Amino acid sequence: MVFLLRNMRNHYLLVRHNRKLLLLCTCLLTTVFLYIIISLLSSSLSGTCHQFLPVNYLTEKIIPHNKKNGNLFLNSASTLPFLIDELMRINHSVHDELIDLHQRRKELVDANSILQNQVERLRSILVEHSRQIMRLRATLDSYKQTILENTPLSAVFYSKWPIVQLKLDDQNMNSPTVIGSSNGLCTIESCINWDQCRHTRFMKFCTDLSDSNSAMSFDEILQSSAHFTASCNIDNGACLRLTFGIHGAEKCMQESKLTSVNLPTCVVLFSNSLELDQIYQRYNYSVNQFNFLLVANSFPENTFRHGFDFLLPINYDILCMHSKKTCSNSSPLRLLPGRRSLLLSFKVGILSKNHVDKNYSSLTNLTIQHLKQMDTSSHKMNKSTSFISISIHESIDELENCWSDKYKEYLLQNFLSDSDWFPCEDTSSLRMSTFGLIMTDARNSLMSFGLRIQLINCLANGAIPVFIGNSGIYTDEAVDSELLSKVIIRVPRPRVEELPVILQSLSEAHIVEIRRQGQILFQRFLKHKPSQLTTLLLAVSRRLGFPQPPAPQWLSLPAYGEFQPPKQYPIHKENNLQVDLDDFLGPIGPQQSSISYQSNYTGPGGSARLAIVSVHGDGNVANPLWLFPSTPWEPPLPSDAPFVPYGFTKHGLRPINHSINLAGYEFNMNLGGMHPYEQFTIVVLTYDRFNLLCQTLESFLNLPYLHSVLVIWNNPIPPNSDLSWPQLHVPIKVILSQNNSLNNRFLPYDLIETDAVLSIDDDIQLRHDEIIFGFRVWREHRDQLVGFPVRAHFWNSSDNSWFYNSDYMCEFSMILTGAAFFHKYYAFAYTWEMSLDIRKMVDNYFNCEDIAMNFLVAHITRKPPLKRLCTAGISLQNELLPATTKNQSGAYTG
Repeated sequence: MVFLLRNMRNHYLLVRHNRKLLLLCTCLLTTVFLYIIISLLSSSLSGTCHQFLPVNYLTEKIIPHNKKNGNLFLNSASTLPFLIDELMRINHSVHDELIDLHQRRKELVDANSILQNQVERLRSILVEHSRQIMRLRATLDSYKQTILENTPLSAVFYSKWPIVQLKLDDQNMNSPTVIGSSNGLCTIESCINWDQCRHTRFMKFCTDLSDSNSAMSFDEILQSSAHFTASCNIDNGACLRLTFGIHGAEKCMQESKLTSVNLPTCVVLFSNSLELDQIYQRYNYSVNQFNFLLVANSFPENTFRHGFDFLLPINYDILCMHSKKTCSNSSPLRLLPGRRSLLLSFKVGILSKNHVDKNYSSLTNLTIQHLKQMDTSSHKMNKSTSFISISIHESIDELENCWSDKYKEYLLQNFLSDSDWFPCEDTSSLRMSTFGLIMTDARNSLMSFGLRIQLINCLANGAIPVFIGNSGIYTDEAVDSELLSKVIIRVPRPRVEELPVILQSLSEAHIVEIRRQGQILFQRFLKHKPSQLTTLLLAVSRRLGFPQPPAPQWLSLPAYGEFQPPKQYPIHKENNLQVDLDDFLGPIGPQQSSISYQSNYTGPGGSARLAIVSVHGDGNVANPLWLFPSTPWEPPLPSDAPFVPYGFTKHGLRPINHSINLAGYEFNMNLGGMHPYEQFTIVVLTYDRFNLLCQTLESFLNLPYLHSVLVIWNNPIPPNSDLSWPQLHVPIKVILSQNNSLNNRFLPYDLIETDAVLSIDDDIQLRHDEIIFGFRVWREHRDQLVGFPVRAHFWNSSDNSWFYNSDYMCEFSMILTGAAFFHKYYAFAYTWEMSLDIRKMVDNYFNCEDIAMNFLVAHITRKPPLKRLCTAGISLQNELLPATTKNQSGAYTG
């Protein structure tokens, strides 16, 4: 074929060159013949005969003169018409030959054009086949890596350690004698029935049917808990048995004497601390007789067993219930401004069992004097308004103005010390104060009931707690010292005079952040009775080494009786050309789910917290009461981990190995980074726009790193069974929604098996290179939203309103979730942690779900979303999608 093309090309060039030569020869011959004819005519007309040698002009040779040709010129006039005819014949012959050559040239040009098109077509086929070969090679390597990582005989296989159950001696298990303790007190190791507390499941508890007020008040909350199990039978898996009050304590005392009974360990909860005091009085305050857990608001002096008993968390709703004042948590608390009208507020009274106790320590007396002087000086400096409000109630008359009788009765029922400082019932000054003072006496223990009420009042009103003195406060496994240190400020007693200077030196950002951390602690652990109980269960389960229950996933309902549609059609390659334009982007398969529940014992949040391993603390976890499949804050391995010879270290890591002149290919062969190989799931929200949906689904054909596609059919009416869906290289699963809600986009569906989720609308089409680039960016910023279309908002000072901007811009405020990557963890947070009022607003307005998700992620991480930026190889056209709004079908429209 190449030889033929080369000969045809040479022939074409020869013809093209000879055409000019033939034209030149024809013109020359015609001129010569005309010259001869004119010369002959002129000689015959003049009658003058010139003797000259004849010339044969056709051969350009001189004809010799002889007799034979002597009469040639005499007859030239008579042969003139013949010569003209001969010249005309030659001219026509040359013209015909030129036409024939031109036709042959045209045919050669057409043939050359056809061959050129064939060459280009073969070249494009070669490029496509080369790309397919690279895809197949990368996919084959991916399959080999997956098989290698899951082969038990391979060195790369992650081998789990064998589980060996430790069997303790029956005598040690049933005896209340302390193991490793010399004072005879119960410990977690000695007085817990560990046979009922297996580590293979989360902690479960059962309850005894009781008619006590405490049991009745907790009954509904207990039964709604994931820890609750209905029966206390051994086979039901209950680790603890929750009982209430004096009756429950007596029953547990009797059962503890029966060594043959193998029951779950008792946990006795006292909502009224006076009942606990009565129990201790019956047994002469001998704590050695109680080999079960005790929970109460406060304990008699020297009876609390550290590391075994629990203080019941105080909930703010109980204080509001016993108070005549309006609770401050009825209206939402704002973080801004950081500095309020008052700098410091302190309004407390001393409460004693028998009389007013003024026998303070010398240091406490000095502190009270300094505080009173501080309040007096503040009023002298500015008589109209004071920036410090301090009221210390000590006399009987003053105390009557501090608490109502109902509130005082509740306090007397729940504190068992001789005297304690309690905040006054009116907390309006705390609502206007930046800081709230907390008074601790030298005699107060860590379990001071008054100290804890002062703390919860400050947190509920948004005043930053300021501790005077170095006395600590009780912490447990739920609210530990690290978490508490983020919400309080400690000032030594000798520095009381310098307190205003110290507090005024804090920056606005620090004030807002401490207040924010205080609100997180208050909302999670202290706000109401459900949080009170869940905090207690969290502390108990962590102390026993249990992880929390798995976060509930949303049960997906199939739209066709099964998730995959019954009818599918193959996608034509031409339909996908506009989105699959670039070169090789990565392997296609095999389908690989993300590894789940790796941090059951050492991660943040709902783990057992045998150790806390995370790049961030618990402040970044939205709900520590659940155990999540994974979080965005898993710690990465060092950079040399993929190259070590240890299989369990480099398991799942697929580094990018650069080669000379193959850097782009090697880059696309593997994801690289310090996170294991993974894929992403696409979630498409649609409502009765099937044709448009199919176009979007077709664009996902051969998309690398795609695990599966979930289509959320947002219409409660199932799709028609006759509909034919596109057939992709990954499964399409159609989920039927129970209602038409935009919140369905962010439900934690049980079919999502990857950490990465790409949320996309049914009318959005992105190129493959854009999606893969966004996925790679997300892998490096797993705790942020990474997306494509953006929006911005600005404050318009001219009309005092917010301005919403959807034009092209350099700065932005949020990512539209119609095309955005996010971690599956945020689906749990959106559904189970975010306020229900926000989700109701999304349903009412049928909009704003993207705003809610952006604010949720920013609230948890304190980080902005990330917009995918263009590189030199990506077209700047269509970088931002057009401004969109939403119609009632839940889809974006231009």
